[in-house]
Amino acid sequence: MRLREFSTTNSKVVGVLEQKDYEIDGREGDWVHVKDRGWIYFGEYIRWVR
Repeated sequence: MRLREFSTTNSKVVGVLEQKDYEIDGREGDWVHVKDRGWIYFGEYIRWVR
C-alpha cells in the first residue's frame, strides 16, 4: 500500500492510500514506519504522530 495526499492538522498528519507515491509495507491496523515521515497507523485514514 502507498500513501498519497497528506495534510497537517493539529500537529498530526492525515493521508489516504493509493497505488503511488510513498510506498509502505503493512496491513490495516498496523503501525508502520515511513522513511522521513515517522510512525503511521493503517486505517480508513493513515495518520502519523511525530
